[in-house]
Order: sequence, then C-alpha cells, then structure tokens
Amino acid sequence: MFENILGQPQVVEALKRDIQQGTLPWSLLFHGNEYSGKLSCALELARGLTCQVEGALWNCSCPSCRQQRLLIHPYTLMVGDRYFRDEIEACAAAYQRSGQVSTRFLFVRSVRKLLRRFDPVLVDEKDAPLKRVKSALGELEERILPFHPDAVAPEGAALEKEIGKITELAGKIQASGGVDRIGIDQVRRIAAWSHETSESHKVVIFENADKMNDSARNALLKTLEEPPPQTTFLLLTSRKGGIMPTILSRVRPYAFAPRTEEVSREILSRIFKEESREYPTLRDYFLAWNVNLEGIRRGAHRFLEGLKNGDSLDRENLEALFPAGGGEHRKTFRIFLQEVTASLEDQYPYEKMLEKPGRAERFSQWNDLFRQALAGCESYNQSPPLLLEGLYYAMRGDR
Repeated sequence: MFENILGQPQVVEALKRDIQQGTLPWSLLFHGNEYSGKLSCALELARGLTCQVEGALWNCSCPSCRQQRLLIHPYTLMVGDRYFRDEIEACAAAYQRSGQVSTRFLFVRSVRKLLRRFDPVLVDEKDAPLKRVKSALGELEERILPFHPDAVAPEGAALEKEIGKITELAGKIQASGGVDRIGIDQVRRIAAWSHETSESHKVVIFENADKMNDSARNALLKTLEEPPPQTTFLLLTSRKGGIMPTILSRVRPYAFAPRTEEVSREILSRIFKEESREYPTLRDYFLAWNVNLEGIRRGAHRFLEGLKNGDSLDRENLEALFPAGGGEHRKTFRIFLQEVTASLEDQYPYEKMLEKPGRAERFSQWNDLFRQALAGCESYNQSPPLLLEGLYYAMRGDR
C-alpha cells in the first residue's frame, strides 16, 4: 500500500501508522502545494480501505482493487475542480512515448478522474451542466474503453487520432462548468448516499475543497458533525486557509511537502517516462500542454516592475493576459498569482525578511491580498482584470 506515492514519506508513514493502530479518522484533510500528490494518495488510501485482502499491495488482484486502479469503484466518489485536460494530455504523451501497461493505466485514470465527476450519485438528469455535455460524456466513455488493460488499444496514426478526440471531448466537458466547483446539491446527494447501507467501505474525495460556496460548506459541516458509519471523507486543498475553521476543527490534517526538483525529475522519469531536462518541476510539465507559462511569467514580471517603479497600472499587460473572449481566465489568474508570489519570494528571501521585520509584515499583507483575490475569482466568479486592478493599487497602498 502507498507503493506508488513518491516524495511524501512523512504523510505515507503517518497514514500507515494510523491504519495499523486503528486510529485513522473518518474525516481527513490533505493540504499542500499543487502537484504534490494529494489526489494520488487519497485514491491509494481509498483502495486500501476497500481492499478485500489484508495488506492491500498495489498489485492486489481482488475485485475491489482492480476497480480502484481503473477508478470505477462504485463506493468511491470524487468531486471538485482539477486540471483535467492538462493531465489527460500529459498522460497521453507518456503513453505514446512508452506504450507500457503502466502509462496506459495512467492515461485511463486521467480520463476517469473527469468522468467520475458525473457519477449518477452526484448529478441529476435535469442538471443543466449535464444536459450540455451528456452526449460528449457518452462518447468519451466509449472512446476510453479500448485503452483498458484487457482491450486492444489503437496504434500508430489511429492512436494519435483517438487521443486527439479524447482530449477535445475532455476540453468540452471541462468548459461546460459542471466540474469547476462543489455545490450544495452535490453535498446533499453525497450525504444521503453515505447513509445508505453497503457491503463496502465508502470514500468521498473533495478535491479543491476550499472552492465550496458557503451553503455547500455548511451542508458538509453538518455531515462531518454526524458522520455516517463506514464512510471516510477526504478533503484536498492547496489553500488550507480557505477551509472554514469549523470544518478544520473536524478533520485531521496531513501536510504534503512541496516536491523538490530531484523528486519531480524522478516522478517524470518513472511515472511519465519523460527523460529530458526540459521540465524542472511537475508544475512546468503539466502546464506545458495548454498554458502559455512564459507569457504569464512575463506578465507577472511587468506587473511587479510597475509596482516597483510606482507606475500606473499597465492595462495593455492585463489585456494581453486576459483577452476579451478568451477562455480559462480563472486558471490564468491562479497561475499569475503563483508567479507573482514566486517572484516576490525570490526578491525577499526568508533570511532578509528576518533582518527587516517591516518587510516581512508587508509580504504577509500581500499574501492576504492574494488569497482574497483568488477567492474572489474562484469562489465568487469576479473578473480577473478588475481583481488585478484592485490588487495592484492595494499593494501600492492606495486602497
């Protein structure tokens, strides 16, 4: 168990100890940077909790483990936003490079992570997002079946064509708006489902749990206060501060450390079969498929240079980052703030901030502004350019 989790020894040891001692709680919080392995660890824990054989080795052949490896286990649910298309394209490239069974599993799992967001338990036939993508979901389900281990997968030009169609469908489904947040209806359906009797342990994974709106949070809190038997709730987030304090008090936190370049290269080599030195981190690798990372970095640099020089806001820079009619502005906004933060951390290393407490206080204030802006974009659907304008003048001290 947990043989596939790389670079998180402390979390793995803590979970193993809790399982062995029978002290694993019903509600857990996995928090840490993006691409730190939180979902992989959550899925592996779900496999272990539902395994029908003692030990739950990765190659266990019990029916439950076979279903979990393909992400089709009926008693494990996944909700919440994720970088679905980026991951599908990254895993497809790994499969095309190697053609190995391991990368084939990787590719199938990346698609299933998206499909499982539309599990019948989670959505209603009358839901508008489902109506918009119902035919695309059915087609995607059919197209991924030939990639299952017991099927005959396409090869050569046919493989390239199928992967192109799969990524196109995934992009359409992700853009439908049905997977970008966790709503109160989903939480209520999960609560009702978790109280139904079953022969198997149940696991519910809330990815990016910080993006829930207030009504969904309150509904989840009620469920956590009166947890159903034989159900484990796993909350995942890269923003622990975005989790409601009353929910935090009812979950056991497990902190995921940022993956070093060395660990990232090991994962890229072993898991994704990527041997080049082109990508220093997993984040660079995943963002290479659908994001102009260099363009966003240049925009973040211009943003900070304007602040440093006391200039007025560079509106041309914002228009280039968030063109009218462009898509995925929320994703660009999140990456932009990450690049601004990384640049500031390079400029103000921890040792220098210790020497100048005023600078540390300012940096802390800026981080609070970043968190508020991100919440405004992702939880309340506010305009990224307007948020950046407010952030710019707030950082200058004009507001």
